[in-house]
Amino acid sequence: MQSAAQTRSSHPASGLTGLECDAGTSSIGPARDATSDGKDTGIFSSRRGNDIVNASSHHLGLLPLGKRARSPRGYRSLICAGDKYLTAVEAAFEGRIPGKKFDLEELRNGWTRTTTAEASTHAGVEARWKAAFEGLFGLSMGYPPRSEIKSVSLNQDKAYTTIIAKDVTEPTQAYSVGLYYPTRSMMLSTSSYGVPTRIQEMHQGITKEERNKLLPTISTLSDLMWLAWNTVSTSPDGLRYIGRDKVYNEETMAVMDYLFLRDKQGETRNVPWPGLEYGGDSDEGKALLATPNGRATAWLLIDFAQEMKRKGEISRRELKVHIFSFVGDYCMLWDMEPQSRRGRAD
Repeated sequence: MQSAAQTRSSHPASGLTGLECDAGTSSIGPARDATSDGKDTGIFSSRRGNDIVNASSHHLGLLPLGKRARSPRGYRSLICAGDKYLTAVEAAFEGRIPGKKFDLEELRNGWTRTTTAEASTHAGVEARWKAAFEGLFGLSMGYPPRSEIKSVSLNQDKAYTTIIAKDVTEPTQAYSVGLYYPTRSMMLSTSSYGVPTRIQEMHQGITKEERNKLLPTISTLSDLMWLAWNTVSTSPDGLRYIGRDKVYNEETMAVMDYLFLRDKQGETRNVPWPGLEYGGDSDEGKALLATPNGRATAWLLIDFAQEMKRKGEISRRELKVHIFSFVGDYCMLWDMEPQSRRGRAD
């Protein structure tokens, strides 16, 4: 098994240099660490005439139309970054970028995993996603029966050994919670708080280099999603759909607001499924992929492309994204269609 330390020495997380985009966008390397749920504080502002609107407000859709976002500052830079993510994904599936390979034993290093065979506390999720399940799978009853659903939570609540220094250090209390639908090749991330973010909060003023020395082997949301999926998966086609329930991240919401306002005639509070759909290689898809709530999908594809190919015998993934809202709650779904399935008779 390849260790994370070995992986990172030549991996995109530390080795994909030259990926900076202008207008202040950071390189892809640091961006992979933004894995928290609404805890990242990258704030977009929007300009219309002389008016500046802080897009971090969850009530942006209630502002007069003249005050709303016309184009979030940094939107073009997100498109640039998203394009570079797509290039890295393609390189990963072609084997030009070394991926990661974990086994479940890695979770013993500081993580507690709790798997519930039948999720019972997701009435809100059911309301928000019922139409999506009807549309994707043709389910007459909408949301799947609870017997098909597994809830997996991963909590970094025990002392762990760091990757680089091999020191034992205190837990970060980072976590990832999701609902998994193995027979549907789908997962929903419902809440997460990333390890790098927690370390930064625990050690005020720490540099990125110092922070990285405190990372455990498993630290990114894409790592956690992949490992959690492999604890519950029974689908021969593997993971295809990655959903994000109730987006709170300010940066992501600013982009979604802009697209809702532009393409839904000013409506943001109720944009029902299928909402807005964009190809992964469109400007809109690239911008969404580069947001904090899209990057986990990009890194999952980059890091585990070879694992996906080995398990599913696919050549690559074709990306598209849906964004929709339900009574003001913003949701995102990535469809990672295996390219080898296109045109195949079922």
